[in-house]
Amino acid sequence: MSAWVERLAKRRIAVAYLYVPVFFWLARPTATALALGSLPALLGLGLRLWASGYLRKGEVLATGGPYRFCRNPLYLGSFLLLLSFAIGSASWWLLWLSPPLFLLFYLPTMWREEAELERRFGAAYRDYKSRVPRWVPGWPKQSGPSPGWSWERVRRHREPATTAIALIAYLLLILKGWLLPLFS
Repeated sequence: MSAWVERLAKRRIAVAYLYVPVFFWLARPTATALALGSLPALLGLGLRLWASGYLRKGEVLATGGPYRFCRNPLYLGSFLLLLSFAIGSASWWLLWLSPPLFLLFYLPTMWREEAELERRFGAAYRDYKSRVPRWVPGWPKQSGPSPGWSWERVRRHREPATTAIALIAYLLLILKGWLLPLFS
């Protein structure tokens, strides 16, 4: 794995912390934009909850649930969340800036994780990789054995906290949209 891929993958959280204040500063939410942005937010949160219930990191190759449709449903859910915020912000700058930034930092993370999964699971992962698209969901081909969905795994992967943070952030965006006209 190249050094730049490794650096980008490791810095994605730090960049997110820097991006949030810029995002809220540029956001000019309107009721219509917030309503339009709520659909991808709900889809993204739902997908993340669904995927994390099937994930047993380092133990079993996840191939059930949403992992039948794409290899990275958690990242797809995160992308939908980011897209929902960009739409809700009613800022063209954010709508155009957010997706490339996401890809810049998350594609290297996916590449790093794929290399690790191939090292850990070998032929089973290569077979899975040949049948299931990386990110854009496809029609499921035959799926291997997979543990069922578990609320305990959802909690262990801290998805309730992620959901709460996303909902609070969206509420802050709504609040900014509500307060913005008062100061115009």
